[in-house]
Amino acid sequence: MDQIIRDLYCGRYEVFEREYHARPEYAKALDEILRIGQEIEGVAPEELKPLFQRYSDACSILSNITGEEEYLRGYRLGAQMMLAAFSKESPQASDHLPE
Repeated sequence: MDQIIRDLYCGRYEVFEREYHARPEYAKALDEILRIGQEIEGVAPEELKPLFQRYSDACSILSNITGEEEYLRGYRLGAQMMLAAFSKESPQASDHLPE
């Protein structure tokens, strides 16, 4: 099951063609990251640039792993919600509220 969900996340299996529309907050954060990266590259000595590139690559890999894990978690939650909604003994929403 996890592999199917991972394939969906990575685009290896598409149910339909999808487009990504970034929220303004996303675009703003991306612009900031790119701007700072360019500033660092502009002032960093040549011998540190490969290290900075490795750091950037590692951050990108970590971000992809985190996104995949969150996608899996969300997919599972959605499936659990569907099972709960269609079960005969579906718990009441009030059963899960803090007292």
